[in-house]
Amino acid sequence: MSVNPVGSPSLPVGSTEEVLTSIGGKLTLVGVAGGGGGGGNLAAVVFQPDPTTASTSIQSARSANQMPGDASVGMTNLGSDSTDVLPPNTGAYATIGGGDQNVTTTGAAAPNYATVAGGLNNLATNAHATIGGGTGNLATGDGATVPGGNENHASGANALAEGSTCNASGDESHAEGFGTTASGPQCHAEGLNTQATVGPGAHAEGDTCVATGDGAHAEGDHTFANNDGAHAEGLETTASGAFSHAEGNATTAQGNGSSATGEGSFAIWEGQAAHASGYDGGVPPTSITTKQTSMLTLRGTTPGAVAGETVELKFGSLTPPTQTLDLVTGKAYTVSVEAVAQGIIVPAGQEAQSFYAQACVKNILGVATLAGTGLGSQFGDASLAGAALAFSVSGNTLHLSYTNPEAVAAVVDVVARVTVTETN
Repeated sequence: MSVNPVGSPSLPVGSTEEVLTSIGGKLTLVGVAGGGGGGGNLAAVVFQPDPTTASTSIQSARSANQMPGDASVGMTNLGSDSTDVLPPNTGAYATIGGGDQNVTTTGAAAPNYATVAGGLNNLATNAHATIGGGTGNLATGDGATVPGGNENHASGANALAEGSTCNASGDESHAEGFGTTASGPQCHAEGLNTQATVGPGAHAEGDTCVATGDGAHAEGDHTFANNDGAHAEGLETTASGAFSHAEGNATTAQGNGSSATGEGSFAIWEGQAAHASGYDGGVPPTSITTKQTSMLTLRGTTPGAVAGETVELKFGSLTPPTQTLDLVTGKAYTVSVEAVAQGIIVPAGQEAQSFYAQACVKNILGVATLAGTGLGSQFGDASLAGAALAFSVSGNTLHLSYTNPEAVAAVVDVVARVTVTETN
């Protein structure tokens, strides 16, 4: 049996002939009329560069609008180009499975092993990039994938973009939904207009949420997690401190490790747990306008060098702690303290004392003033009966200090739960 120039067997029109395939099966060939320019039929597939010699690539042979290819080794090119103006597809072992105006072309690297399965106007420009279909999608990162959808762009290495107008530019990032952006490594953005940036591992989900930082997480509606390990959830919440957590409605966790809950709370101090049950004026509050109650844990240790030592109780992650209660100008506070002190007192042994104290304090134009103190109480072992817990102010700061009894020289650890209720 002879082979004609387009690779089809020379059979009379309408006649048939059985041939053996390379795997031992049988294939029935039917003679068809030749032709071109839209008349008659051509063979559906031809091997390149010459149908009569050994070949390494394969493409369809439409009579019109065939997508050209450059015969790169191992390439399969079965697409169309209805514009008849696109340059040839390229890429060793690249595949264009069908569709119109789908292109594998060299971008940051040659599109070797790239795939565009189908769809319209999709572009794969890097090695191992894959587009499943859809319209106007781009896979420009090494190993990037766009399963389908509309105008998605996966530009990071091994990135994944799916849905509509989603952009995955971070390496191993994932953007899905509508208008989402995952621009940091291993970041994930999903939903509507969310952004996961910087990373690694930031995650934004919901509606117009933004997660910026290592492991940051924003979810819900218009939430923002803007630091490493920060978590914002709910409606219009912001977690801007490292490892902070804001939840509920219009809450802000600004201090490192702080938490803001409820409606309209604003945590400015490290480790502060703030809660509010609403806010005035319909505008999310600031640290000046929030009306809330908070809890902090302060601590301190006397050195034990001499009798009657005093230590200021502070908070924060350092040892010893360094953070103080710096008050916001224009605000008034009720401060309630519940504390416990414990030390090894010679010769009594392990001794403990409990304390309760209260203060009313205000900040006028940046200067803290003690308006008054409540009736305090203390009780416990006799060796620490003369200890004292006292408030003082300087600048815009409220201080809380513990003093050992005059006869006691000992290392005494003091921990205080401080509840702060504030208004403007």
